[in-house]
Amino acid sequence: MKGTETLARDEESKELRFAVRYDGSFAVWRDSVRRTEARRGAAPSEASPGPEDTLHYFVRLSRWGEFLSIEPGCDPALAACREALPSALPRELRHLIPRLPVWWPPKGSQWEDTLAFDDLPRPRGVRGTAVTVYRAARDTVVGERAYWIVTWHSVGRAARSGAGGAMVAEPVVEENGRVYVDKQLLIPALAEWWGAAPPPPALRALGATRTAIRGRAVLVGSGLDALPFTEEVR
Repeated sequence: MKGTETLARDEESKELRFAVRYDGSFAVWRDSVRRTEARRGAAPSEASPGPEDTLHYFVRLSRWGEFLSIEPGCDPALAACREALPSALPRELRHLIPRLPVWWPPKGSQWEDTLAFDDLPRPRGVRGTAVTVYRAARDTVVGERAYWIVTWHSVGRAARSGAGGAMVAEPVVEENGRVYVDKQLLIPALAEWWGAAPPPPALRALGATRTAIRGRAVLVGSGLDALPFTEEVR
């Protein structure tokens, strides 16, 4: 963005599939991935999928959304496996799966979760943390099902290896979001998030002042995938 003017737009859509395995863990993979890039004055173009888009992962979650383990199901000798960032999936899942407290706090109180990652040994890799502060905003009922509405604010800080091995700080990324958690099943059914980050250097040279971030994910078959949400419902 340059003020209120859009200089470029990158869009991504996908299905994130979970299959329960014999030991209670999940096989997780991306399906129907589509990425498009559009620059001002040019027609949109298809962007190539990343290495993370082609892999299956084995994910073990606690009942409260804690990542117990996330392992790629591939041979490390393969180029796609070597290039995939270990933090890509957990950082994506944290938008969708809130870290719930073991004991539900009183309304209005908050709790915190820190996701640490280190991708420095990989191409494109950085090391850092994403600190997320959660708050149980309120309860609601949608389509005769009860949900917790969990809101969150996340601050991501990272650094990459520069010349001579010195660490170079990446721009800080701040995001906000809300997740509707099914109170009976304890699973997220709808997630929305938004935030801002500094623009990439190529667009900064064109006058861009910020990158606006928006995302939305819905659990297929939950009833929220077809329901038009209004401000009253929220």
